[in-house]
Amino acid sequence: VILGVGLGMEEEGIQLLGVGKGVLVVRNLPEHCTEEEVRAVFSVYGILVDVTIAENGKVAEVEYESEGSAARAVDDLDSQYQMAGAKEKLSVAFAENEATEGPSGWLPFKFEWSANSAILAMYLVLVIFVGAGNRVTFKLMQLSIISYLYFVSQLTTFLYIPINGIVCLVKIFLTKDITGEMRAFPKRNFFVMGFLDSLQGLIIVVGGRNVPGDIQNLLLQGVVVVTMLFSLLLLRSRGCDNCKELRKALEERKIVFREVPSGVECTDELCCGTVLVDDVRINSIQNKSLVGDLDSYLDNRVLPEVVLQTSAKPWLTHLKTYYTPWQYVGAVVILVGLVLSVWPAIAGGGGLCDEASGAGPPLADLLFFSATIPTALSAVYKEIAFRKVELDVFYVNFWVSLFQFLCGLLYAPLAAKMSGLPIPEIPQNLWRGFFFFFLGENY
Repeated sequence: VILGVGLGMEEEGIQLLGVGKGVLVVRNLPEHCTEEEVRAVFSVYGILVDVTIAENGKVAEVEYESEGSAARAVDDLDSQYQMAGAKEKLSVAFAENEATEGPSGWLPFKFEWSANSAILAMYLVLVIFVGAGNRVTFKLMQLSIISYLYFVSQLTTFLYIPINGIVCLVKIFLTKDITGEMRAFPKRNFFVMGFLDSLQGLIIVVGGRNVPGDIQNLLLQGVVVVTMLFSLLLLRSRGCDNCKELRKALEERKIVFREVPSGVECTDELCCGTVLVDDVRINSIQNKSLVGDLDSYLDNRVLPEVVLQTSAKPWLTHLKTYYTPWQYVGAVVILVGLVLSVWPAIAGGGGLCDEASGAGPPLADLLFFSATIPTALSAVYKEIAFRKVELDVFYVNFWVSLFQFLCGLLYAPLAAKMSGLPIPEIPQNLWRGFFFFFLGENY
């Protein structure tokens, strides 16, 4: 529904920040500049749709998927960056036929009213009510079947398997939506996702038994902050495989070197890594004979100054550019709200639900909040695993839910511990949960 709203808003003239395309005109390129060299400079700012170089070779048109990416490229490169071999610094500006004014004020979009805007607004309201209804009914179910929460956790996962499996079979045999390349995607990636998602589901369902529903909703907002934290820690660019290989070669030879950022992002076609010995470029990482050339050159040098240029981003640059200042402010607001919501119960101690604050026992709140950790790790891992591949969503959901269900069986002893249930009674508890859930009777 959310995806449909976004696409509909685009069609109706509501330009979302980060959705509208941005086309740039780039001038002052070096002679005989190639498309790969232009991509290497501009791909660091976002996903590129197309790069076209004019016949004279000194002007290029660069199109981004996101207008926000294009704006960042203009801010960083225009009159500030000079490509190797160029006589002047780049001139980077929005194309004349592209809107140059970005969103203004506090709204992240330009709104133009149309007849279908009411339908789009209805969808947005529907998203809010469905989400709220899901949380309320989830808590009601949790309270009504509190003795069989492990069964509920496994059931809600298992139901995804046949539904997505049937859709996948139809797509494989009747359409070309699921290609052989998709089916060749390593299944170990799905296992890691299922492992993390299963742990998250178990903590939410079983660990939330003593946490009031309204506090559950507040605590789950912490996933935004935790995901941002893990993204900052794990998604910093450390250079391409060739950059890492060169860094390793220098370290293995115990060569003292200084690493500096190249300022551009490596692509699949072009690596921007470079070694400078006493300000003399040795070679590019793309050249497979680099290590041999490096060894022969260093043999004739006495304590040379070695500089390694890679596409790795320094921590400070990474922290400044990965999220916007307003996103950091939003994370702080969420974090402060979480602390204020559970602090009365923590300060009061005790092991029962705090009636004045509405919060649950402090340890129960902390356990429930810990579900944000596997949730965030799963999200970050998916971003890494799916970075260079496109997969059918039903195919992904089938394999992730299958491994999630299987991992849930491995978590049975943990579920028993969290439920205060002896481990030998787990099979019997699952059986009784089945009858209670579907027939409303205890056996």
